[in-house]
Amino acid sequence: MTSNQNHPGEFDAIRGGDAPPLLGAVLGGVEGVKQRLASSDIETRIGALSRALNYGDAGLNVVIKALDDDSAKVRKAAVRLLKDIDNSQVKAALKEHKFWTSFEKYYDIPDNHATTFANRKVIEFDPVIGISDTVDTAYALRVVPGEDYYINSVINSVDKLQLLLQSPFAHQVEALVFGFWYTTYFEYYNFCPVIDTLLQSSEKITNLKALFIGDINNAEWENIHLAYANLSYILLAYPQL
Repeated sequence: MTSNQNHPGEFDAIRGGDAPPLLGAVLGGVEGVKQRLASSDIETRIGALSRALNYGDAGLNVVIKALDDDSAKVRKAAVRLLKDIDNSQVKAALKEHKFWTSFEKYYDIPDNHATTFANRKVIEFDPVIGISDTVDTAYALRVVPGEDYYINSVINSVDKLQLLLQSPFAHQVEALVFGFWYTTYFEYYNFCPVIDTLLQSSEKITNLKALFIGDINNAEWENIHLAYANLSYILLAYPQL
């Protein structure tokens, strides 16, 4: 990390000349980055973040603080800059980072199922393998429609969740993903069976911090119908969400 965190770099702008003393301040360095981050213009703030990492630990701290910015675009820019940095402070910040400070939504149906969620890799829960990682993994409990779509042997999401609960590491699971959750019975169109199971399991999944309900891709959206029901009790049962 550079020790000249507050000194202008080669490409930093400097106010000086005949300007009054208060305007003769250096616009480069970490202080210059902070000034740009105070701008009301989102693109200016994003541009400032891209320069911050040139200023050592002080710049790194600035980018970490941007994870709490009011703008989702700025927060996402900060995540992009931090996600490949091998640093314990950065990893801890990303792990605790919430992807939204207010309600946000997608306006388009994704082409494929999510591969990442809440800074974690999404993998299908395999009852044979069980739970192998509870920090960097979000376990998906989905039913994937196919040729066996109407065959009773297809395991539904409720059954998958029950199997996950049998693991001695269930209390460490931090993130779950639900997409298409029913198999053959019409009552499974409603998410209530999964909600009921989650509510009954709150004492076993005590570390749940992120829950994705409705990971539906474009092909599934065109052919199935889902009803989500009242999800408010989930928030009461899992206060870390």
